[in-house]
Amino acid sequence: MFVKLAYILLLGVVCCSASRAHEFSNMPRDVMKSLASATVENKTAESASEKADQGRVLSRLTPTQKDDEERHGIQSLEPVGMIGDISAKWADLQSRFRLDEEIFSECRAGSTNCPRAARRFLQIVELGRQRQGRARLAEVNRAVNFSIKPLSDLAQHGVDEFWSAPLETLSAEAGDCEDYALLKYFALHEAGIALDDMRILLGYHFRRMTNHAVLAVHLDQEWLILDNLTLTMVNRSAARHYRALFAVGHRGVDALGLGGAGDDLQMRPAGHDLSRTTNGPDHPRL
Repeated sequence: MFVKLAYILLLGVVCCSASRAHEFSNMPRDVMKSLASATVENKTAESASEKADQGRVLSRLTPTQKDDEERHGIQSLEPVGMIGDISAKWADLQSRFRLDEEIFSECRAGSTNCPRAARRFLQIVELGRQRQGRARLAEVNRAVNFSIKPLSDLAQHGVDEFWSAPLETLSAEAGDCEDYALLKYFALHEAGIALDDMRILLGYHFRRMTNHAVLAVHLDQEWLILDNLTLTMVNRSAARHYRALFAVGHRGVDALGLGGAGDDLQMRPAGHDLSRTTNGPDHPRL
């Protein structure tokens, strides 16, 4: 049962809890900020190490006895078909982002018809450019988390799964977890982060018992996780509640961690050739 459920969820890469999205669907942004602040102040860390690493968590669920069963289900998954499905979504998204880039160029050239969403994207990029190192990542993570509200693809697009380009996400001011991760990916690249130093991770959140997507960025010899559920970036060893199953980057899609179900976030080193498990050297690049 759990194998079948996990396969269905991962095939569509359905990330974010619908109930969580509905909770915020009509909430003004200033109220979201207040709620986030209040939530952070009242959460109790589960251990001293998590308290140091997790910091200001916006939302957290308690682990359940079903974790072991879900891990067992994930162990049995066959990644080949899913890699092809994810690769197709990724290639389609890249083609739509190239259209976004044309609009950004016009806006930078002083076009009077620059859309509000494009102006917001360029503002986020500029916030990142004004910072260096870890501060740059934190600034973009924070800006994106507060620029859009959680909303499922089914509620927003009428389909189970849709990967939105930055202008689509910012125009709607809403998206699910992979839309947050994708927006951070493109904004950070525009702000100066190399594509080889970023991966969009698709995996399973054991505490929420749902699939989840985050952005991982390689900085100072470690991979930092940028998550829409927290304002604090943690390194991969601290993300024990999350199992990354696929990594998506400009070289393609790679299957991760399907051979085991431990809590450690398994990650290929920066510069790893992802094209070996995707469409080969002709895979579209940004």
